[in-house]
This record gives sequence, C-alpha cells and structure tokens, in this order.
Amino acid sequence: MLALPEKDQTFTGWSGDASASPNPLLITLDSDKRITANFTRRPTLGLQPGLRGLIEDGFHFLINGEEGAIYSVETSNDLVNWKPLTAVTNVFSTMPLVDSNAANRFYRLLLLK
Repeated sequence: MLALPEKDQTFTGWSGDASASPNPLLITLDSDKRITANFTRRPTLGLQPGLRGLIEDGFHFLINGEEGAIYSVETSNDLVNWKPLTAVTNVFSTMPLVDSNAANRFYRLLLLK
C-alpha cells in the first residue's frame, strides 16, 4: 500500500492494523484489516507580512504548521553545520518568532513531535 501526501503535507506513518512506518507498506491480506495513513501539514518558515524580515530588534518570521506540534528551529552559517535556536510548541497553526541575534544565517524547521 502506498500513501501519497497532498501538496504541503508529509506522511508520518500508519496506524490501525499496521503500526510500521515504511512507505510503501507491505501487507498480507489474510484477514480483515483497517489501516490508516497519517499525514501532517508540512511546516514552513515565512516572513511576517509588512516587516520584511530583518529589522532593528532581529529577524521576524512565521512558523506555519500543525496546531500542537513541537518544532525545533535551527540556524546555520554554511548550510552544513546546524545549531538549535529554540524549540517551540505551535499553539495556533501560525505563530511568530523573532531571532534577536540574526546576522547572515540560514534557518530550518524540524518537526520534533
């Protein structure tokens, strides 16, 4: 069985009579089975409208993702060596974040839970 995520979604695993996470999933149909493919909205980082990112008090951006999800925001100066900036729980589907020490660096967002 193959799970195909829609645009802006990520496959997170199977539930029900299949608890494995490989995709595609190999199943043996030797009895009735109920299997659910689980997806989450792919998180994104974006600029806050009207702020244009870097301003006096730091770099302003938005996290867009699933409500209740826990994300790690990481930074890098070279896109190779990543360091944690902060971990946040997304209380709403969109939340603002400010990096007050921003200075020519890259950002990425990782789903922790």
